[in-house]
Amino acid sequence: MRCTASGEPWVSGSGDLNSSRNGVRFLLRNLQTAWNQHGVDAFVCEVPDTLAEDLAPLMVNDALRDRRAYWQPALKASIV
Repeated sequence: MRCTASGEPWVSGSGDLNSSRNGVRFLLRNLQTAWNQHGVDAFVCEVPDTLAEDLAPLMVNDALRDRRAYWQPALKASIV
């Protein structure tokens, strides 16, 4: 998720994009200052990476953790 007004990014990961988007919006309470200052329309959900479709289900959580660990410093983002 990124605030288009300030450029602030936050990183999360989920096997279900709709679920992740809803969860991140719920967790925006932690990002209340930016939310109050810029409003809902300034926030966008972007997908910087995807997992291989043939990834074994038991590997999904580890892969998501690894990708979050990669993207958080790459985007200088906070983890949500």
